[in-house]
Amino acid sequence: MKSSAKTTPDSKESRWIAERELVRRDVPGGRVMVRIGCPQPDPECPHGRDWRCPFEIVGLDDDSIQYGHGVDSFNALQNALIGIRALLLRSKIPLRRELTKTNDIGFPMSAPIAYGLRFQWKLERYMKAEVKKRGREARRKAQKKP
Repeated sequence: MKSSAKTTPDSKESRWIAERELVRRDVPGGRVMVRIGCPQPDPECPHGRDWRCPFEIVGLDDDSIQYGHGVDSFNALQNALIGIRALLLRSKIPLRRELTKTNDIGFPMSAPIAYGLRFQWKLERYMKAEVKKRGREARRKAQKKP
């Protein structure tokens, strides 16, 4: 499963369904705009069953439209989000969402399915346990405050 591919000249007519502006912390006033489009059947697929989902990241080195590909529209959308996260992190440019103080870009890592469901479930159980543990710690700290 390919997660992204470069744009073609006729792909500039994408319909954006969501966008997020990120603040560049390395350049005063610097911004990066992330847009994601509507999944669509992949016209380059030989058997006509695969899907693609366009996305672009404006403000980094490459402003071209790229695609997340998948076996259905949800899979293409998920792979586009994975591709966005990968490109933002690969740029090594310090970014954050507008109204946050942390270095959160707002594109969380997803548990990969490529290693099988058991592996995915194991990662999800670990994350749930950590969230529960941190919630208990936060409640304990809140109770100690006068």
